[in-house]
Amino acid sequence: MIFEKIQLWHAPELSRLTKASKASWGYTKKEMQSWNAALTITREHLITHVGYRLLSARMLVGYYTYCTTDTGIKLENFFIDPRCINQGYGKEMLTHFLQRISESSASKIYLEADPHAESFYHKFGFKTVGSVPSSIPGRSLPIMELKIGEIPRKLT
Repeated sequence: MIFEKIQLWHAPELSRLTKASKASWGYTKKEMQSWNAALTITREHLITHVGYRLLSARMLVGYYTYCTTDTGIKLENFFIDPRCINQGYGKEMLTHFLQRISESSASKIYLEADPHAESFYHKFGFKTVGSVPSSIPGRSLPIMELKIGEIPRKLT
């Protein structure tokens, strides 16, 4: 497995993977269409965010992007190819991310998780600290955070 820094020209490939990964949770076609813009990774996004792709045998397995804000480090995107879910790649990617930011001067990492992924982040010490309304009526997205000083030592 190889981690490679994301380049601007990776945007179309990352968009395809993002949409396929999101669709694998069983969302309707209408829901997926309504999220098309939000799930499209743009060159502008990649200019303002740091990101890494995970490759296995030259195949894109997954990627993540993040940025530093006034309130901490925001993990913006974290997606795995649906064919590669439950094979340990998510753990590899999150470990890579946490190692990269463990020496940051920021005090916390935060993210808005897909409800299906909330338990994954809990395994790494993230806590659900709130929620924001989703575009799906009656559904919300968990806001999760992890204090950088509380990153599990076995990961870093």
